[in-house]
Amino acid sequence: KELVEDNHIQIFTAEYLGNVYNIALVSLFGRPTYSWGASRPTPHMPPMGEGLHWEIIRWLKAQGYSSYDLGGAPGPTPYQSDYNYGTWRFKAGFGGVYQTSLGAFELVLQPVKYWVFKKLLLAYRSLRKRAILF
Repeated sequence: KELVEDNHIQIFTAEYLGNVYNIALVSLFGRPTYSWGASRPTPHMPPMGEGLHWEIIRWLKAQGYSSYDLGGAPGPTPYQSDYNYGTWRFKAGFGGVYQTSLGAFELVLQPVKYWVFKKLLLAYRSLRKRAILF
């Protein structure tokens, strides 16, 4: 809440008939960066991700920003067989320029708690993959 109020992050949503179908969290520390997002696809609607990110780009330009980091990509010209090719194609569709950066790093202040957190996160992801979603 404080980060939003201090304009360090911005939360964007795509809605249809009063329901949120896409959400994106954009960090405004340095170069604006897509930090997290989620979508709720439905069979009766077109994908809304492109529209959401286009509106984010428009908003950032209106705020005076000149770039937007959509996150990792498999390279400037990846192979179609690359597991992340669909993500690259989505991002390349906006016409931006591929840039390499240092990426993100973690500073672990409490190693034991961090280790427990990572193990729990792995277990959660493993269980979630096995879950039957309706």
